[in-house]
Amino acid sequence: MAKGENVKFDLNKVRNIGIIAHIDAGKTTTTEAVLYHTGKTHRIGSIDEGDTQMDWMVQERERGITIQSAATTAFWKLDDVTYRVNIIDTPGHVDFTAEVERSLRVLDGAVVIFDGKMGVEPQSETVWRQADKYQVPRICFVNKLNLVGASFDEALTSIRERLSPRAFPVHLPLGFEKGTNGLVDIVERKAFTYDPTVKDEELTEVEIPQDLKDKIEKLRVELIEAIADFDDTFMEKYLNGEDLSNEEIWETMRKATMSGTFFPVSGGDSKKGNVVPKILDLVVRLLHRRLTVARSLRMTPRIRKKKLLSMPAKTNRLRDLCSSYRLIRTLETLPTCESIREYCARAPMCSMSSVVQKSVWVVSF
Repeated sequence: MAKGENVKFDLNKVRNIGIIAHIDAGKTTTTEAVLYHTGKTHRIGSIDEGDTQMDWMVQERERGITIQSAATTAFWKLDDVTYRVNIIDTPGHVDFTAEVERSLRVLDGAVVIFDGKMGVEPQSETVWRQADKYQVPRICFVNKLNLVGASFDEALTSIRERLSPRAFPVHLPLGFEKGTNGLVDIVERKAFTYDPTVKDEELTEVEIPQDLKDKIEKLRVELIEAIADFDDTFMEKYLNGEDLSNEEIWETMRKATMSGTFFPVSGGDSKKGNVVPKILDLVVRLLHRRLTVARSLRMTPRIRKKKLLSMPAKTNRLRDLCSSYRLIRTLETLPTCESIREYCARAPMCSMSSVVQKSVWVVSF
């Protein structure tokens, strides 16, 4: 954990993330725990007591809900490298969903919080669709597993059935309901526990419980098979039965997560704050900053279509593409400049300058 406020950061070490969820899933509490564990605050703020850092408006503290998106910056160290994490805590109430949408336009990734008792809720589906629209990569966190009736497995099932079948656990919570006391890192094959009666206690590494070892190995194989599609070298090594290092798994998982079609899932109780460091590790490992993106991806669909079709085309090929919306659909699936160059190579009659200067406006964030 490190503050590092006076350090100049390489953009590769910056993470711009948002916390999105249905109301009362624990977004602000999770953000408060992040601020505590990164050294920004000396205690985890409580919504019930009205002393949170993120809900600063009087109306928010009186009602115990987030009304306006709030931004903050924290610093986190992983493997002796310090990262800058810019966080936007968004509202969960349906009346303020516009706040979520305007935040998603500037985010490089998001942590979607789910209530362990309720699973996927109506606003969970809304913010998920909004993130799909702006192609924001996501990590899922099943919160409040310490409450009676909470179940990580049932919440995971609801995510797969209602949001995406490509959600796979990277952490398996230990314990049940009030006995929740840690998690197992499926990639690293390590277990971490804490005393559930002590708030903010540091995680302690322990042996994986004997009755969970087979389940962990099964989940690890499923995880590897799910991400293998995103790296040919990784898939070849796996199919040949070669050993895969943890670093190779994390790197391939990063590619899968940043594609926006694979969603790592973790779980725990963010109110106590014990497992929040593991969420931060996932953020810096998997939600990398997209240094260059097409500006058209940040527009609303209506504006994007109007802008692209109104641009003068120098070649018949480009005009044909615009007229048939093929270019629009292509750009919506191209997140980086490199992908656009590859597309232009396949369509040589569209010069690089024509596509970028007249239609795409590639900018750095």
